Amino acid sequence: MTGLQTLHDKKPATGGEQLSRQERRCLQLYLNGLKDAEIARRLGLSIHTVRMHLTRARQRLRAQSRVEAAAKALRSGMIHASFLLLLNLSFSVGTILDEISPVI
Repeated sequence: MTGLQTLHDKKPATGGEQLSRQERRCLQLYLNGLKDAEIARRLGLSIHTVRMHLTRARQRLRAQSRVEAAAKALRSGMIHASFLLLLNLSFSVGTILDEISPVI
């Protein structure tokens, strides 16, 4: 194993067919920073159902956490990072680099 691979990466999910449409939608919204209640409201589901979809997605992707599940789904193309998410991450990294550059 190399880099950030874990034991759970032995059989990574390879296709979107491994997650249901609702599992992908819940994981996508989770990746975009929404809380369970916000995901439920947006999709017209109960919080319990959202949590069930996120748990099943995590299990199907053989992930230890929601974050790992989102990363695996993102890497495999099952879900996609939104432009706003990428912009937000870019801004955060830039801000951190600005803060530590005088120290370096």
